[in-house]
Amino acid sequence: MLSRLIAPVCMAALSMVGCSKSPPPASPPKAAAADQATPTADNAKAAEAPKDHGARASIGRASVGGWDFELTLIGTLAAGKESAIEARAVTIPEGRDWKSAGVYVWVEDAAGNSLTAPSKAVVENGQLHFHAAVPAGAATAAQVVVRVREDGKDERTKVPVTPKAATDAAKAPAHSHEKTPHDGIIVAWKSGGTPSLSGFAEVKLHDDKGDVEVWLGKDRAFKEPLRLPVESRLNLTLVDLSGRKLTLAPRDLAENKDESGVAHLVGGQTDYFIFPGTTGDDATALIGKTFSSVAALSFEAAGQKATSDEFVLQPHTHAPGQEH
Repeated sequence: MLSRLIAPVCMAALSMVGCSKSPPPASPPKAAAADQATPTADNAKAAEAPKDHGARASIGRASVGGWDFELTLIGTLAAGKESAIEARAVTIPEGRDWKSAGVYVWVEDAAGNSLTAPSKAVVENGQLHFHAAVPAGAATAAQVVVRVREDGKDERTKVPVTPKAATDAAKAPAHSHEKTPHDGIIVAWKSGGTPSLSGFAEVKLHDDKGDVEVWLGKDRAFKEPLRLPVESRLNLTLVDLSGRKLTLAPRDLAENKDESGVAHLVGGQTDYFIFPGTTGDDATALIGKTFSSVAALSFEAAGQKATSDEFVLQPHTHAPGQEH
């Protein structure tokens, strides 16, 4: 039963598009020695994407949770533009690896209102790399928030952004992000049981109803489904909603169609789960184009456990007339 319960699931989480190269960050604690990142498959793929966000401008230094990061803006934080922020670790707490640090960045106005959704760090060209897309009509960017999550601790600091640093860089052209099979967010699983799980989940939050769809796959392209017994349940923890846990289940036991009408039930197993489905759970808090929360998926059944890397859950927005 265990062998058909789960097929293998682990790898790296979210990949993002690439940008300009810069010097590698310091590696040893409280030292200036460089530690060049080893390119990963995700980073290599990202490097193939469009790279020209715009000119570079220093933002300053962020000290948080025992870390010191030097921040660089690539492009401009003007409304309607997409830019990038790089963080070089110059002080690293003892025993920590900068390449796997749980670091998030977003942009706020002077009143502390978020202008961009949180962006989780990915390693790109020897730096921690983040994206910042300020929507059209937004207020002036005033500060960058740096958040570090490690070992149950959650610490933040804010770095002021001068108007010159925010707007004097060259205009950053828009470019597309990685296209995913269902327009969701792809995360990798990491397992803690036997047999180990390896594969991916694609998580799609709908802004109009607050419902969440999850597809499981053995490969990042989801060409080979990862199916679990139909009685299985997934848990989605929303860190920034006071740790609220959502339970995802198959829509039904007949065909278990997703919101595009594709059936996912095969021989009593499925690769598709949804919240709230027919449970009647309240999804109101997840409705809206501006929702975001640090989140993580988990699965446990018959002694087998798997969790995903933490990621930023934000909605797939719906154009007029769209229903899925």
